[in-house]
Amino acid sequence: MKSILKLCFIPLLCLYGFTLSAAPDKPQYNRINLQAQASEEVNNDRMQVQLSAQAENKDPAIVAKQINADMTWAIQVIQPYKNIKTSTGNYTTHTAYQKSVFQHWVGQQALILESGDVETLSTLIGQLQTKLQIKSMQFIVSTELRKNSEDKLISEALAAFKARSQLIQKNMNAKAYKIVNMTISTSPHRRPPIIMTEMRTTSMMKAPAVESGTSEIKVTVSGTIELIE
Repeated sequence: MKSILKLCFIPLLCLYGFTLSAAPDKPQYNRINLQAQASEEVNNDRMQVQLSAQAENKDPAIVAKQINADMTWAIQVIQPYKNIKTSTGNYTTHTAYQKSVFQHWVGQQALILESGDVETLSTLIGQLQTKLQIKSMQFIVSTELRKNSEDKLISEALAAFKARSQLIQKNMNAKAYKIVNMTISTSPHRRPPIIMTEMRTTSMMKAPAVESGTSEIKVTVSGTIELIE
């Protein structure tokens, strides 16, 4: 008897599984896609500067030695400033030609500085320009300030999404609505970097005049609602 029951039970399971997979999807009606946004201008509170140590010579070893010396000097100058974040880029070299004739090797290495103390960093840049060249400069919003702004904007964007959903419900004469899905995205807009003209001198140069400006922080709430009749 036990063996007969097993033989009968297996095909029933297979049939049940087939019935589930073959069932058509439930039709979806009264679904509406919408989005809402909230944004604000936030003061940039951090400054980022990229400098470069450069050298050229027919002997690549001399190029590397000069760049290494300039970078070592720069790092020693920066070392006392504990509130300035420092990182270096990769050392790169390439050959320079004129009318297909080799002229010399050109090498460079980047030095990236970042700080919330804009005045101190600007002064330091003036000192570093005696041996390094400014490649670019930009102002950004700190992680903490951006998070605080985004948290506030998320609440505002969600309230706007809710208001629009209720407006659609009212105008479509629906009894209620439910949220089917929702996505929240943030997109801080940074000011593009200021490209600086390369300068090099043997004396300390005046610190560059800078203005931090603002960045736009934006939060977008996108989703789908389903009207209930």
